[in-house]
Order: sequence, then C-alpha cells, then structure tokens
Amino acid sequence: MSNLNEEQAALKAAQAELQALHEKIEAADGQALPELGEAYRGWLTVPGTDISGPVMQAEDNEYYLSHAYDGSVSGRGSLFLDCTNDPDDQILTVHGHNLGSSGMFSQLCRFQNEEVWNTCTTFRYETAAGARDYEIFAVMVFNVDDLGIFDYAAGQLDGSEFTKWLEYIEQNSLFHREMPDKSDRIMVLSTCAVAGKTNLRILVFGTAGM
Repeated sequence: MSNLNEEQAALKAAQAELQALHEKIEAADGQALPELGEAYRGWLTVPGTDISGPVMQAEDNEYYLSHAYDGSVSGRGSLFLDCTNDPDDQILTVHGHNLGSSGMFSQLCRFQNEEVWNTCTTFRYETAAGARDYEIFAVMVFNVDDLGIFDYAAGQLDGSEFTKWLEYIEQNSLFHREMPDKSDRIMVLSTCAVAGKTNLRILVFGTAGM
C-alpha cells in the first residue's frame, strides 16, 4: 500500500509541475521556455484524460523513453514527436509510455472503451505558431509486426498512398468516424497496448484541416 501511495503522490507532483509549466508557456504566447530548450515542439492535451504535457523531439526515438523533458533520466520518459517527422509533415506521430493506470500516454488505452470513444472526441496541440484542435476519427490496436503493411508514422504520403493508408485504418480500427479529406492534417498518438510490452500499440488518430 505504501508503494502505491508513493506512486500516486509522485504522479500528483509531476502533474502539478506540468500544469505550472503549461501556464508559463501560455503566458509566453506558446514560445519555448529556457528549461525546455530547442527540443521542445509543442504541448499536447487530451480532454477527458490526464494527458497534458510537453512534446519533445530527439534525433532518435529512444532518448525520450528514458529522459524527461528537461533532459533528466526518468523511467516515465516524455511525450515525443517521431524522430522522422518534420513539423510541417501531413502526418505527425507522438509517442509516449503506457505506465499502467495513469501518466504519460497510459490513458490512451481507455479509448478501447466505447463510452470513452463517444465522449472524448478531440485533442489539442499547441505550438509557437498557434493551437490546432484535432477531431479523433479512429482508434486501433496495432501489431508492430505489420509495419511493413502499414506505417502509422509515415510522415508524408502522396495521394494514392494516403488513400490506402486511410483505408487500412478504416478496415482495421476498433472504432472510426468519417475518414479525413486527403488535404487534412493527421496526428497519431501511440503507446503500448499493455504496459511494458512493445509489440502491440494503441493508436489514436486525429484530424484537423490544413
């Protein structure tokens, strides 16, 4: 019980720290703060969950699995943009740990529940260029063994490839709404479907106009 209480206290402290950091960023009109550095890309918030935090980016997809946004070593890691992404890519992918019940991207797993799917329908990504609201259009449980068939972190695709990409989502999703237009921007939120196991991913897909 004491370990559980310690974990809950640590989570509350981390959430309070992030809330204060977000308020400072908002006061600075979305500009990166010195404590975030050049690796900061934006702030992600998923209403109806506890997901709210800075999105970082490194030269690989390993660094922020074991480092916090400030560069300190942390088993919680940080939310991070796929290393292959350019901020102007049509398809952006944000990764984060599934820590169990809460913290980082843990609560993406709740989207497997139809009630959550029906009530949590948007998320917001804030950058120095402004805020963009994404409408969630699909949720998928994905096996990474199928990356040769479907690259969910594709970044940029031409017209026919993008159509096939959307068709795969429509055909393999747990839930989906109307598919995006070919010109829409897409953001994919990705985490392990089971904490500590990396072969299955929960993917939450959001769309926003250009």
